[in-house]
Amino acid sequence: MRRTPALLGATTGALLLWLLLFSVEAQAAIDSSDVLDNVLARYSAAASMWAATITARASWLFWTLALISMVWTFGMLALRKADIGEF
Repeated sequence: MRRTPALLGATTGALLLWLLLFSVEAQAAIDSSDVLDNVLARYSAAASMWAATITARASWLFWTLALISMVWTFGMLALRKADIGEF
């Protein structure tokens, strides 16, 4: 198949027209200058409501695990009949 200059020009013109119309739709974006600021403000407001609850529960969990660790360690030492120097 031989390409004639007229066919080549028509194909090029159609391609350029398609790219021009396609790029207009691709560049049509909404104005989102404050989207991240709004998301951050909403997250901060939500986090301020449950931060105290999570901190209290985490503190309780820490001290409970510390108590379990101490009981386990002292129990193992008692089973080995360790003296006070090994504590």
